[in-house]
Parts: sequence; structure tokens; C-alpha cells
Amino acid sequence: MIKSFVNLLSVDGGFRPENVLTFNLMPPLQKYPEPGQRARLFRRIHEAISAIPGVEASGGATSMPPAILQRRTNFAVAGLPELDADARAADYIAMTPAYFRALRVPLKAGRVFTEGDSGVTPLVVIINERFARRHFQNQDAIGRQIRLVNSEHSPDWRTIVGVVGDVHYFGLETPVSLSIYTPFDQTPWFGQYLVVRRRANPQSLTTAVQAATASVDPDLVPAEILPMEKVVARSVATPRFQMLLLGGFAALALLLAAVGIYGVISYSVIQRTHEIGVRIAVGAQASNVLRLMVGQGMILTMSGVVIGLAASFGLTRLMTSLLFGVAPTDPATFAGVAVLLSAVALAASYLPARRATRVDPLVALRYE
Repeated sequence: MIKSFVNLLSVDGGFRPENVLTFNLMPPLQKYPEPGQRARLFRRIHEAISAIPGVEASGGATSMPPAILQRRTNFAVAGLPELDADARAADYIAMTPAYFRALRVPLKAGRVFTEGDSGVTPLVVIINERFARRHFQNQDAIGRQIRLVNSEHSPDWRTIVGVVGDVHYFGLETPVSLSIYTPFDQTPWFGQYLVVRRRANPQSLTTAVQAATASVDPDLVPAEILPMEKVVARSVATPRFQMLLLGGFAALALLLAAVGIYGVISYSVIQRTHEIGVRIAVGAQASNVLRLMVGQGMILTMSGVVIGLAASFGLTRLMTSLLFGVAPTDPATFAGVAVLLSAVALAASYLPARRATRVDPLVALRYE
């Protein structure tokens, strides 16, 4: 579980969460019933936030990585045969022009959206690398056309103007999906997740962001104002809890096993103090007796380790759904635990046997 959690934290989410403040806004529909009204509202909000000293970029979208995905859509690609059901679904994110810059999502080809991509200009989209690899292989995707196949938006063809890096929207532990990005002005929705990048300490922007939002509309209240790093931490809260819970039980079990092995083998050796005295009295060297005692203790230990490993190989398969990037029969984990328990057993055999070999043979012979 520890290795799984470390592997999860090492996953590249496709964006940079440092120095980013996040929150969400949901304008009241009765006040902004028309899509165009909402698009103009959010444009003014981003302009107000961008004017705050120290703000590098203010962007927004209908989803937010690494684990908030609001929408998916079917699609069709011009020039390709009709896709099967599994291949024609993609994540669908409507976004503002500065969204990629605020999250530092890398542009791989073409261009990002601009303020000129509005509701009255030709329809455009940006796709992620996985989409480009899946449907265009080694061909240039820029200039190709796709259309959204859903009841919300126009079925008109949209031109691909850019390709960006893959971003996780459905959890770091989930493989990246196909993603389609559209300009928010061309596909306005009810609300946005806003991401604001500052040069340092984004938490200090909270009051300024609230004031900037209120300057546009006093009725708007930013919700869930959090640093992006905390959003990422929340997304792995369940794996972290599982790791701490099972890790705690495992540590306790390991401690009990170590104490139990030490106690049993140590007691076994102490019980043989009389035998040790007899062996030394008839001429056995202390090193020979020590080797014998330790060897017999380790034979018992190795038998237990083999039985334990065999049982664990079967039982740990029940944990497969909880693991990430680690096999349920991970050799390093099994080897590490076996070596640790063997070392404990070695100490449990060696220390009391060594003490017993130093006892005067007459005392050892009288030992009960």
C-alpha cells in the first residue's frame, strides 16, 4: 500500500498545481438565462482577476483536474468511418483562453484559444495528445475537423487548431482519456471552475479574488476557494486513508510477529541451557554450540517464512483493486518482510544462545 501511494503521487497529472488558487462560480440562471450572457459575465470576471497585482493568468473551464470531470460527449471525425461506441466518447471541456497558461498545460502543436474565438467566429477545438495518437496516428491533426455528437450543441464541424498534453480529469489512478476542448464563448455552460496563477503564495489572493468577483456582480460568491495543491491532495484522500489504515494494521502485525518470534525462539533456547551445559562439559566448543542453537532456530524460522509466503501469495490477490503500479505479489515487498522477520529470528536465537554458552558448565548443568 505504501508503494502504491508513492506511485500514485509520482503520476504526472499533466499540469502544475504550484502557486495556483482554485474556486468555482455558478451564476444564478434567473439572472443570466442566456448562454451569451454567461459567456460575457465570465469574460469580465477573468479581466477583473487578471488586473490583480501579481496574477500571471486567470482561466476557467467546466472541469478541473485531477478529479473533477463534469461532461463527456460523443464525437465524429471527418474523413474517418463511423466509430464504435467505445471509441467515439471523449472528455469534453469548455474553457477560457488563459486556462492552459494558468495550469501550465503544454502546447504540443498548433495554437491555444484566443479572445477572438467567440460565439460569432468559426467553431474550433483543441484535442489532447491521446486523441491525436488514437485517431490521427502520425498524421498532422491541425486543420482536421470533428463535431460534437450531443443534444447540447451545434452539429456543425469544428476545426482542430491545437494539440495539448494529456491531463488527468478522472483521478490520477485512472488512465488519461480522450479530451476535446472548446472555447467557452462558443459553448457556454452554467458555471466555471476558475484557476488563478500567481508568482507566489496564491492563498493570499483569496480576498482580492472575492473583491474582483464582487466588482463584476455583488451577488456572485466564489465557492471552495483552495490552493490547487490541496485539491490534488483531496483527490488522493481515499488511497491515503486506505494506505494509512492498512499500513497501520500491517505495522502492528509486523511488530507482533517480531515480538512473538523473538519470544518463542528465545524461550526455546533458554529452555535448552541444561543441554548446552552438557555439551560444553563433554568438550564441545562454544562456537559449535552457538552455531547449532542458531541453526535450529533458523530452520524453524525458515519453515514459518515459507508457509507465510505461500499463504500471502494467495491472500494478497484480494488487494488487487487497492493497488496502483504494484503487483499483489510484489517481490521486493515479500523479500523485505521475509528478511526482516528472519533477522528478528536470528537475533532471537543468537542472543540467548550466546548468553547460555558463557554460563559456567556446572551452573548450566544445575539449570532447571
